Amino acid sequence: MYFSLVLLPAMGQAQKQETTSGRAIDSLLTLVKTDKQDTSKVAHLCLLSKEYRINGNIDIARSEADEAVKLAERLGNNVFIGKAYNNIASVYYYLGVYPDALSNYLEALKMFEKEKNSEGISVANIGIGNVYRDKVDYANALKNYFAALDIDTRSNRRRSMSVCYNDIGIVYWNMKDYKQALGFYLKALEIDQQLNNKDDIATDLTNTGNVYSQNGDTAKALDNYKKALGLFALSGNKPGIAILTGNIGEISFKQKKFKDAEKYLIASVNIARSINDLKEQEYDYLTLSSLYALTSSWQKAYVYHAIYASIRDSITHLDDTKKMVSEAMTYEFQKKELAIKSEQEKKDLMAKAEIKRSRVLLLLFIVLALFALLAALFILRSLKAARREKLIAEQQKSMMELKALRAQMNPHFIFNAINSIQHFILKNDSDEAQKHLNKFAKLIRKVLENSKKETIPLSEEVQMLQLYTELEAVRFSSKFNYKFVVNEELNAASIMLPPLLIQPFVENAIWHGLMHMKEKQGELIVTFDKENNMLKCTIDDNGIGRKRSQEMRDAARHEPMGLSITHERVQILNEVYKISIRVTVIDKVNTDGSSSGTRVEITIPLNLNSNIHA
Repeated sequence: MYFSLVLLPAMGQAQKQETTSGRAIDSLLTLVKTDKQDTSKVAHLCLLSKEYRINGNIDIARSEADEAVKLAERLGNNVFIGKAYNNIASVYYYLGVYPDALSNYLEALKMFEKEKNSEGISVANIGIGNVYRDKVDYANALKNYFAALDIDTRSNRRRSMSVCYNDIGIVYWNMKDYKQALGFYLKALEIDQQLNNKDDIATDLTNTGNVYSQNGDTAKALDNYKKALGLFALSGNKPGIAILTGNIGEISFKQKKFKDAEKYLIASVNIARSINDLKEQEYDYLTLSSLYALTSSWQKAYVYHAIYASIRDSITHLDDTKKMVSEAMTYEFQKKELAIKSEQEKKDLMAKAEIKRSRVLLLLFIVLALFALLAALFILRSLKAARREKLIAEQQKSMMELKALRAQMNPHFIFNAINSIQHFILKNDSDEAQKHLNKFAKLIRKVLENSKKETIPLSEEVQMLQLYTELEAVRFSSKFNYKFVVNEELNAASIMLPPLLIQPFVENAIWHGLMHMKEKQGELIVTFDKENNMLKCTIDDNGIGRKRSQEMRDAARHEPMGLSITHERVQILNEVYKISIRVTVIDKVNTDGSSSGTRVEITIPLNLNSNIHA
């Protein structure tokens, strides 16, 4: 399996890897607020919309694009109207709402054609082509790409020509017409070599290498891949490096050069893990599993296939979450459009009333009085309805945020657990690896079973914590002892709490408190007790303490993601369900003032389940 890389158009199109800084957004916000010239203000609004879209703030991006459309329409500037519609289309394209993306790209195209703005016409055609390509309507995709290419060729915009050649090549690649795909990839490569665009040259070499590999010309494929790899290495393009090392590993695997294949595939998966590229990891782990199976390394084959399956499930879970978020955002957009339409209808009704008033003076006073009365009642009802809708929308938003945070927590938890048994695989200790792999599999199954539940029994949470802690204790060569204590008065099977709420605090105690101890044995005690009709969980460790741990994290420029996500979960749970989950962190000190560890106390209402499902 080979990945095609996408070049970037001259303006307006989404990059495969676009980055933006807060400083850029802050600067544009200042310009929008202080700019006295409406024409330049429209331009800044368009740029601001694009920056927010690149940064992932989709709802704000749409809002800024709408403002740009309104201001551009007041000015009667069709070019700026076209750019604003193009930004709106890009937002819908990002969300995968293709009908709305297509209609806005067509609206942008109409504005650009009115002004005969060739650059804008090209950009709109490329956007339309992208929509058709994603919908597998290759005939219309090629039609629009060739239209953009014709305009760019006549205007000698060589950078945009390269983008068109690359996009056309990808369509032919998807159609399995590899001869045509190669021809257009080579045209893109020729232009980018003349322009000396190194990352784009690497992209073109990767795509041509894919065709050569598909056609069985592995020598040319490897030559192109290695040249592209060198260029991406110069620019530090990690996604490109991960894909190329994976492609080289696959060719080596097909050539039965298993040592070379293993080297490249492991390098690829390590880079992919560093940038959280789950798709590349999924493919690399599957290929490594097949490699080890063919070389009779059954233990490794089993482990890598288990990791592949876990990543595949995580990708599916993340895709489901993204789909839910996209649907929620689309609903908000549609609601805003309905509100605008309703406002316009109200204005039309008022205009008709004005006409009637001018005809009959006597009737005017009667109608005016009745209209004022009805309008007052309508406004009062509308205000009540608006407040009710706002409250519902805020609750829905909070629920979506909570689900998104849980979707982040599960992959984070899984990958930390995978790291806990990795050293057995590297040591080739098959007995211990099998033993702890069984525990890991049991842990993963429990996490996946509970990931979609709002609450789980305390007994389930304790079992997951024990499995996780046991794996971590083995990973750190038993540098610490641990103990779980559940008060006998507690009915652990009936007490409910959110899944994976306690684990990040246990993880933090191990990773940032106990693992750095050198002079004494670490101790971790997790207790569950009842206090004032609350479930009280205490995580007590004798580690290096928060101050020393923070100094080490500052030096490494690292912040624990799981703990940050959990604090956000607690905040949202408290807001949405009107409950009170409290987290208290206590720094333990010796008589001489030195740190003796950390104690975290978490209190959870015992009636939590009834609050959540009320």
